[in-house]
Amino acid sequence: MKHSRSSVVTLVGSAAMLASALLLPLVNLMSYSFTMFDLPHKIERLVKGDVNQLVGYVLLALLALAPLLSGLMALLRKRQPRWLFIVPVVVAAVLLVLLLVASVPSPAIGLWIYLVLAVFLALFNVF
Repeated sequence: MKHSRSSVVTLVGSAAMLASALLLPLVNLMSYSFTMFDLPHKIERLVKGDVNQLVGYVLLALLALAPLLSGLMALLRKRQPRWLFIVPVVVAAVLLVLLLVASVPSPAIGLWIYLVLAVFLALFNVF
């Protein structure tokens, strides 16, 4: 099974994005750091209001689904639409900004790494 350089970079980048989203802490709250597995249970502590919590759940789902879909399409050697590389950048940037302007929570290392990887993949594949 031979892959082009672009699909290999996309596959490795997507796997790294998924690993950073799932394994590294995404949100800091005082002395605690929460990973993707902690956040669905702790989101009520991070944000108030049903609409804000729903936005948080959607952003978390997109953080995991975008690189998973991109990696699967690269593995199957399917042509990927440009929006598939733009969505993770936008989602990570929006979540990062929301965590920076929130009163207590702040972005953790996993979200910064995810954003850097998403920007790299978008630059590599879109431009």
